[in-house]
Amino acid sequence: MDNLTRKERERQQRESLFLDIAYDILRNEGTKALTMERVAQIAEYSKGTVYGHFSCKEDIISALSVRTLMLQKAMMQMVLEGQCSTRERILGCALVYVLIQEKYPRLHYCILSLNDPQISTKLSNTMKELYGETEEQVKRLLVDTITEAQKNGDLPCEKPAESIAYAVRAMVFGMALIGHESLESATRCHLSTLLDGFGWQPLTCNADYQNFWQQTRESLLTVTIPELHDTSFF
Repeated sequence: MDNLTRKERERQQRESLFLDIAYDILRNEGTKALTMERVAQIAEYSKGTVYGHFSCKEDIISALSVRTLMLQKAMMQMVLEGQCSTRERILGCALVYVLIQEKYPRLHYCILSLNDPQISTKLSNTMKELYGETEEQVKRLLVDTITEAQKNGDLPCEKPAESIAYAVRAMVFGMALIGHESLESATRCHLSTLLDGFGWQPLTCNADYQNFWQQTRESLLTVTIPELHDTSFF
C-alpha cells in the first residue's frame, strides 16, 4: 500500500468508508435498508461516486463478505500456528465460524445470502472472483489440516479431505441456521460426536477439549476485521 499513488490511496479510503457505512446500516437496520443511495447520502458523496466503486448493492454485500472471510482466515491461521493436535486445530477452526456468527451476525448473513441466486447473479465478475478466491483460501486451511491428520495417523478415515471439510462446515453452518439458545456448546458437542465418528484421535473421552475450546475462544476474540485492501491476507 505504501507504493500507491495519492489518487489510489484516496480511492481505497473512499471504498473503505463506503463499506464501513454499509456495515453500520446492515448492523442497525438490516439488508433491506442497504441501498446505494443511502450509502452515498451518509458518506456525503454522489451516487455516481459509489457506483464508481461498486456496480450494485450486491457487490457491497460481497465485499463485506470478503472482509468477513479475511477475518476467518486470520483467526484460523492463529489457531493453526499454535502448538496443538490436528483435532484441536479443526475444533479451533470450527470455533472461528461460531465466533463470527456471534460477533458479526449481519456479516455472517452476508456470506449466507451469496448462496441466493437473486443476489449471486447480480454480482460483478470481479467480486465473484474475489469472493471465490478468498473462500477457497479459507476452505483450504481446513482441507490441509485434515490431510495432515490423515498422513500422520490421527485420522484413520479414508474419505477425501474435501468431503470431511464439507461435513465440518455443514455441521457448523447448519447449527446456526437451525438455531439454538446455546449455539456454541451445542456446536462443540455435536462436532465432537462427528469427529469421534471419523475416529479422529484423541477421542473426546481421552482429551480435555472443553478447556482448549475456552482458551482458544479468549485468544480469538482479540482478532479484528482486516482492511479489504490489506493484501497480506490474500
